[in-house]
Amino acid sequence: MHAGWSPQLGALLSSAPPAARRAHGQWALRTGGGGEGVLANVFVLLPPLGKGQGARGKGQEGSGSTGHGRRTPGQGHRHRHGHGGQVFTTFECKYVSSYEARISQDQLKMNTTLDLIQAITVDVWAKVSVGQREAKNGYRNIFSYNVNICSLIGKGKGMGIFQIWVQNILKYSNMPRACPIAEGHYYWRNLRPDRDSIPAFLMTGNFRIDVLFYMRDWSNDMLTNTTVFVDIKMK
Repeated sequence: MHAGWSPQLGALLSSAPPAARRAHGQWALRTGGGGEGVLANVFVLLPPLGKGQGARGKGQEGSGSTGHGRRTPGQGHRHRHGHGGQVFTTFECKYVSSYEARISQDQLKMNTTLDLIQAITVDVWAKVSVGQREAKNGYRNIFSYNVNICSLIGKGKGMGIFQIWVQNILKYSNMPRACPIAEGHYYWRNLRPDRDSIPAFLMTGNFRIDVLFYMRDWSNDMLTNTTVFVDIKMK
């Protein structure tokens, strides 16, 4: 029972396949190279700036990252809006022309859009992992799964936590309820973590959810890679 709970989206990072590390309390984006299969637009969303907060640093990388954070061909500019804390980088892409997400000012929901420029005619898989924050910059992995999303779309409830998550996401979206997925413009409006979609063992705390969507039958080509931070407070 989650009566009195209060979820808050602390930050969202979306990239494919650029890697990121959190350094000095800020997000730093490191590109691993352009080319086919790379997400067209990478958006990093942070909580809105408060009074006295300056702009984020550039070119920082946390411990454990590799490479030198160099710019790559096709990489666009980055900037931050005063409302929504949006930072983005542009890449060449094989499947997507744009991918955008914005966290609301109250940090309780987000709006996301995705423009597919090529139909996805094979099953879409998702690698999902959830970690709980234990230290300032560390998360303990709670569970990780690799699931076939197309096998879950359109099925009824009662199929486990992943079915609940899929149904929760679909009800805010115009995504098709069956595969294949045609090219077109898709959206998720006022997407938020519902109480029923949170496992009972996830109580008060800060959690990191990593979701990598890819096509196993297309040489594991990546579609999107998103990290969402959710702060749950039980009242």
